[in-house]
Amino acid sequence: MSGEVPRGKKKPSGSILRGKKTLSDAAPREKKKIAVSACLLGAPCRYDGASKPCRAVMRLGLRYELVPLCPECAGGLPVPRDPSEIQRDGSVRSVNGRNVSFEYMRGASECLRIFRQSGAVMAVLKARSPACGCGQIYDGSFSGTLVRGDGIFAALLKKHGIPVLTEEEVDAVPENAVPEAAGSACHEGESNEVQES
Repeated sequence: MSGEVPRGKKKPSGSILRGKKTLSDAAPREKKKIAVSACLLGAPCRYDGASKPCRAVMRLGLRYELVPLCPECAGGLPVPRDPSEIQRDGSVRSVNGRNVSFEYMRGASECLRIFRQSGAVMAVLKARSPACGCGQIYDGSFSGTLVRGDGIFAALLKKHGIPVLTEEEVDAVPENAVPEAAGSACHEGESNEVQES
């Protein structure tokens, strides 16, 4: 008899009979990955041993898998540490005059390696940081003066064509795509902060 199912066998669902998949049949979609400055996710890795948790950045975790990175720590700098700023000659020096350029470059290279290995598609980094700042950084005088420029890690990512935003631009992160112009130009925000991450 047509339509009867032999004993012991389950009748296939209508969706399978029609060749359609239900939501339960579909494989879960893998989230795209975004690299994020670890301090923005609450990690106490800033120069002062604190963090800078940002709710807007954390909410990205609903849509993306977040990959925490800290170039300063990856470069071997301790927590806490003296605040540092990029100088006019491109070197990075602490407030006490110690040249920490090597640690910043090493940390940036290591974080680029982790970024690539993770499969991340873009980065959201801490504004005005000597490692992660994008569009604006402190001028090297430790006076709180801002100038145009990028942190060491942000500059390296942009050099490799990787889109970079700061936590102040999180609203620019689209639902399902990477912002086209983010890697080439970051918006310049203003802040009353006088020290970097």
